[in-house]
Amino acid sequence: MVQHSSFLKLSLSNGASLAYNIFGLEQLQKGNLPLILVGGRSHIKTDWERLIPPLSQKRAVLAYDHRGIGDSTYSTPDKNDDSTIVSMARDLLALVEHVGWKDVNILGFSMGGVILQQLLLFPCHATEATPLPFRVHHALLTGTMCSPIQPRRVLPPPSIINAPASGQLMTTEQKNDLRRVVDASLGPKWVALPENKARYELWLERSLTGRPTRTLLKQGRALRMFSFREELINIPSSTKVLVIHGREDVVVPFSYAEEILRSIPHARMVEIGSQRGQVPNYDFGHVWYEYFEVDVWVRVIEEFVDTRDTFLTSRL
Repeated sequence: MVQHSSFLKLSLSNGASLAYNIFGLEQLQKGNLPLILVGGRSHIKTDWERLIPPLSQKRAVLAYDHRGIGDSTYSTPDKNDDSTIVSMARDLLALVEHVGWKDVNILGFSMGGVILQQLLLFPCHATEATPLPFRVHHALLTGTMCSPIQPRRVLPPPSIINAPASGQLMTTEQKNDLRRVVDASLGPKWVALPENKARYELWLERSLTGRPTRTLLKQGRALRMFSFREELINIPSSTKVLVIHGREDVVVPFSYAEEILRSIPHARMVEIGSQRGQVPNYDFGHVWYEYFEVDVWVRVIEEFVDTRDTFLTSRL
């Protein structure tokens, strides 16, 4: 299992900090482009532990915590930082610039996919156009959307919002609501399989720490205040885009993947099949990388980021 007990830290100009880890750094010397993992709402860097070990065997992999969650901090003691999709994308920009990488691949999951879309759109931002000081060669949009989910389903249950501070016991209601949140993320069919019991309990245990309510609420509001539907056509075709989304996703319905594919002409959906880089089916939930053997996803990612400008697009 990947160890995150120690981490690197970027101190931002406003006093906030971003905690991050880089695995497989030695792979940069082989010429393989690094991969940056951008987590979703409530996601922290340890949640990638199933994917990072095999991915970092071929390329450097960077995982980080969004501002105000995990080991990252707000800029002031009263934690009143503005958390929007734009501000989180600017944090990501600052982090990539900090590590000094000029050519990258980026994978965004759920809210992280929204942040990645915003990053790619910065050069044509309506009021604060910002050229990227690096090139994003490949973008993976996974379990994500380009417009807010309707009806709104991003706020946790009241008992989770009012959960006790770390070290205090949760009530039965709070535990049950936490289970419902985790169940939705992993998918009812996945949760029901006996062979997934240990992984399920690990997700439950991890969900109890490092995810402050204040930050979850900020992230939830951010996910209601964006829309890229009309802008995504501006993502340059030089950035290859792969969409990964399961039909069993009850957090972000599959129709939102279809909307992204309609909005980005050169984007393609991960293919179904038995070949390297394909998935057995689309019967997976929101946390897609908990499904199938992990090597399936490693091959999907590696086959995609190894493609060149001449790759053929395929549609649903």
